[in-house]
Amino acid sequence: MSTIQELTSDVEEQRQVRDAYGVALLFVLVSVLTLIAFGSRGPLALVGISAFLQVGALVVTLRVSGFSPRSWTIGSIVVVTVFAAGVLSYALGDRPGHLLGLALWIVLTLTTIASILRRIGAYERITVQLLMGLLVVYLLLGVSFGLGYALIEVLTKTAFAQGVQGVSGCVYFSFITMATVGFGDVSPGNDLVRAVAVAEAIAGQLYLVSVVSVAVSRLGNRRTRQQSEESE
Repeated sequence: MSTIQELTSDVEEQRQVRDAYGVALLFVLVSVLTLIAFGSRGPLALVGISAFLQVGALVVTLRVSGFSPRSWTIGSIVVVTVFAAGVLSYALGDRPGHLLGLALWIVLTLTTIASILRRIGAYERITVQLLMGLLVVYLLLGVSFGLGYALIEVLTKTAFAQGVQGVSGCVYFSFITMATVGFGDVSPGNDLVRAVAVAEAIAGQLYLVSVVSVAVSRLGNRRTRQQSEESE
């Protein structure tokens, strides 16, 4: 009886994790696309919406990362507080406020990545849920690098050859760089941005090749074995 209960509990837990990572993936994807597509038309409002969606993704991932309900509640309060402080700082419109707001946003993205890796590191087998988590991490890596470019832009004002890009343009440049597309419409304006762009391109490709592709292939092999066993 206890074995059945354990199996039932495991299935329920896996279902919750799948749904949570699906929601987190949706939040982050909409956040990124909204920021890139419409950032130049309403930068402040859309920066806030984008950050809020990522806050939602972080709260969701914290919920299924093995923390106790009390720790999750405290963590969620801290996350919302950090988010509010970041938005307020960025809304002040001066250089220190922008730096603090971007820094706090980076903290949120890195915390979300750490939360997901903490959870999926405990998986004993490759699952669809794990793949969703890995995809969220990939998107957040792009966002993190994009916010890093924005920080450099605020500090140097010469980050890009085409002039100031804002958060929207920086995130766009980040994903184009990580995907190694290289349209050329936005290009580095100093050596620091060039170095970070090279690091991002390498990190993005290594992540896809060494982490995501291996996980996908193992998931496919597991399903093939299951189908063979069922046919026998």
